[in-house]
Amino acid sequence: RARTWAIFLVAISSGALRFSAAPVVAAEIDNEDPVDVVVLVDESSSLSSAAVRAEKDALREIIQSPEIEDRGIRVAVLPFSSGESSPRRVDSCAFVKIERGPESKSDLMECADQIVKQGNRGNSDTDFASAIGGALETFDRSEASKVILLMTDGK
Repeated sequence: RARTWAIFLVAISSGALRFSAAPVVAAEIDNEDPVDVVVLVDESSSLSSAAVRAEKDALREIIQSPEIEDRGIRVAVLPFSSGESSPRRVDSCAFVKIERGPESKSDLMECADQIVKQGNRGNSDTDFASAIGGALETFDRSEASKVILLMTDGK
């Protein structure tokens, strides 16, 4: 059986969120399969304060979306910029199975609060290749369909 996956792009421009409803790259995902979603969140220095707020708000909306509750969907978040510490592994951002009610979502909501603009020299750029590589390494269920959601200002 072929493995399935998709990559979506969420662009942040001047603090406004633009979401591509159609995947940038995709393979068909069978609704009966479990689904693992890794949300890559850009923390590079090119982001404005409004863009960082927009990313956090978009992440919270995804986490709280009733459409993904109780469907075998797990979500993890991987903040990224550049440098040796990117993508940044944060305990509260690890895979969580999204279920009805706030309990299953509390770690990921805490994770959203930990998204910060990176300003340190050496980790303030945007390394998309490392971020996608980190997402691929995060997937740990061979039977699950895999989705990567990329939030970025594109710079």
